[in-house]
Amino acid sequence: MLVLYDTVHSSVVVKYPTRRSRLRARLYAHRIDLELANGASPDATVVRALRAQALARPEVRLRLADSLERLLITPPRSAFTTGESDLRRRVLAASADLRDLIRCLRTSGPASAQGVAKVQVLLTDGTGPLYRDRGDLSQAVREAIQSLESSPNWA
Repeated sequence: MLVLYDTVHSSVVVKYPTRRSRLRARLYAHRIDLELANGASPDATVVRALRAQALARPEVRLRLADSLERLLITPPRSAFTTGESDLRRRVLAASADLRDLIRCLRTSGPASAQGVAKVQVLLTDGTGPLYRDRGDLSQAVREAIQSLESSPNWA
């Protein structure tokens, strides 16, 4: 059972997720993560609410923290260059902020679906500031921390 907010009628509604909606939440996880990371309401649709619930689970946050730790311990090197890769330089430059993000992910209590989605997108989006020199990685990490620490929309 999910409790959602109907913005059209300004009321709370109860929805029961179907197998189809659960499947859609998994199949379209990356797209939904992008929507949540960009501020979409987690309770606007059943599919988005299911994904937000999945993201906010403690084991997901711990898995993301572990991934960030591995990135800090052994930043990837490019197989095609002899020097430091751009990715490695970006990770090392943002290491203090990444450590703060890891601490934030490991804290107990409710987490903002938007904040967890931002971390998920940061790690998985090959066009983002972690993998491309587009935008400031430290700034993206600080925005994720800020979203995690403020919990207006958590599932």
